[in-house]
Amino acid sequence: SAFANWEVNRLHHKKPSRMKAFLIAASLIALPGLVFAHGGAMGPTKVRMDAMVSTKDSLSRLQKATTGTELDRAAAEQSLAELRTFAAALPTLFEEKHLPVMSEALPSIWENAEQFDTEIRFFAEQVDLAQAQLDDNPSQVLRTVAAGCASCHDKFREKKQ
Repeated sequence: SAFANWEVNRLHHKKPSRMKAFLIAASLIALPGLVFAHGGAMGPTKVRMDAMVSTKDSLSRLQKATTGTELDRAAAEQSLAELRTFAAALPTLFEEKHLPVMSEALPSIWENAEQFDTEIRFFAEQVDLAQAQLDDNPSQVLRTVAAGCASCHDKFREKKQ
């Protein structure tokens, strides 16, 4: 599947830095909370949730690479590549309507599939725009990608209380 290819590509990184190792350790400590938060999700819902968690990691690395005194171009480009692959995989993650109680996905994803597809394309366009901003405006890169995320989440994700 596209998600499996995306996950394989994402895992072929260089040796983690100390900070990355710390973040990985902290994530493992938090893992029981994530499992609980996913409420025992299985099947397509779990695959979607896992993909969103991985994307959150890519966004965190993108933030680190583009904010600070010096742009880490290699890390930013790697994160953007992961996000581009994720955007390509998004349609397959929502092929099957699977909405258990713990899912934050709204039925409107399938009820208004044309608008959902438009939002996915907008997200991909924002990732491409962010790539173009690396040279001239790296501090804007994360905001650009986040606008693509928010556009879809605002319409197709259950609001957290």
